[in-house]
Amino acid sequence: MRFTLLVPLTLTILLLATPIASTLVLLARAVGTFGWRAVLASLAVRSGDPTAIRPLFPGGAAARAGETGGIAWELITGFVTAPSSTQTALTMSTGDSLAIRSAPLDKMVRLVQAWTDQQTAGVLRVRSPKLHDNVQGIRYKATASDTVPLLPWGGAQRLYPTDVLSVDLSGSATAGDIESAALLVQYDDLPGIAGRFITADEVNKRAINILTVENTISLGTGGGWSGSEAINAEYDLFKANTDYALVGYMVDTECLAIAWRGADTGNLRVGGPGNETLRHVTAEWFMRLSKGYNLPAVPVFNSLNKAGISIDGTQDENGADPLVQSLFVELSPR
Repeated sequence: MRFTLLVPLTLTILLLATPIASTLVLLARAVGTFGWRAVLASLAVRSGDPTAIRPLFPGGAAARAGETGGIAWELITGFVTAPSSTQTALTMSTGDSLAIRSAPLDKMVRLVQAWTDQQTAGVLRVRSPKLHDNVQGIRYKATASDTVPLLPWGGAQRLYPTDVLSVDLSGSATAGDIESAALLVQYDDLPGIAGRFITADEVNKRAINILTVENTISLGTGGGWSGSEAINAEYDLFKANTDYALVGYMVDTECLAIAWRGADTGNLRVGGPGNETLRHVTAEWFMRLSKGYNLPAVPVFNSLNKAGISIDGTQDENGADPLVQSLFVELSPR
């Protein structure tokens, strides 16, 4: 009698164990590829209840999916040389990549803006099998000498962690002419990054004084990032141990992009187009980003870090050096 009951019980256990074992193998492979936090976050999203996985994190109920980093913005650039009418893949600037960084799967990653610096009108394309299509994707006709945002303002394109974008550009056929493109990417939560960004509303609530800091940066002629110098290299008027919001900037010479980075941005570049005529746009660039996309987009730097806050830019083979005026707002304590 006991034997009769034991056999079906054993078979039942084996049948139940087989799918469990298979599931565990699949989970182990996923964790090895994406990391256990990302896998748990994905499971929470699929279950429709992100709170369901909280107990699985160390630290009790306070620990949640996505609390592995912070909001991040990153400006990446690349260039091509004399592409003519042929769509030519970008050569990325040193340190930049078209591979979207690994981030929690339940958090948004956005392509916020894109622009070019052209010597001859051309076409910018951004493609991926995960975007609308991988044939033309996001395609814009870019005019010469006009570093203006091309994407609809406030209409960001969703991107996907670890996806690799395909970006190409056409333009001048003249030997040696460099045509460049920039992409501004935003992460709701990027592991290992603790950038300090606030909204335009918070800037307005905490604003005390405006500070203009000037840097003349010596840009190279190779198309990538160059001319880096400390933000206080020429004007060192920051108050001690004080927070400043970088609300915008102005340049007097055209270039593809101007960028700032330091510990307060997670050591990722934040920036915008080097447009010397659209000063009403660049002077409030980060405020516009915050208002237009309803995101914390205004970088906050503490003056204690001033020697480690760098400013640089990208330029074509003509190598003109811009005077950059960084527009800061001194903030009151929270």
